Amino acid sequence: MSKEELTEAILSLNEDRTLEAVEKRLESGENPLVILEDSRKATEEVGTRYEKHEYFIAELIMVGEILKGISKLLKPKLAGTIRETIGKVVIGSVEGDVHDVGKNIVITMLEAAGFEVVDLGVDPPSFVRPY
Repeated sequence: MSKEELTEAILSLNEDRTLEAVEKRLESGENPLVILEDSRKATEEVGTRYEKHEYFIAELIMVGEILKGISKLLKPKLAGTIRETIGKVVIGSVEGDVHDVGKNIVITMLEAAGFEVVDLGVDPPSFVRPY
């Protein structure tokens, strides 16, 4: 499947077709970083549609779930493309924020770039670290 087909599957909120497209591209030997970049570009269009009020929170949540599935398929393949860890990042959504769409996208991109990511999850409790 092509970049355009993957983009269309994501934008039509078709999780099964999206994951099938990713699997076929991986099976054909395509670089997982290219697939990740194509997915990221599709999410830019999701953001544009949200700004134009063509998509709403429900669509953003669905795209987030689709991206989780893409990430799950790509993570094992991305591990083989990274030679060494270039740093460590700690990430979590702020307390009171119960969705993780953006956070999960950032995690996937950071890991693909070679960072070790510690995910605090969704709605972690606040804490103050004394200095």
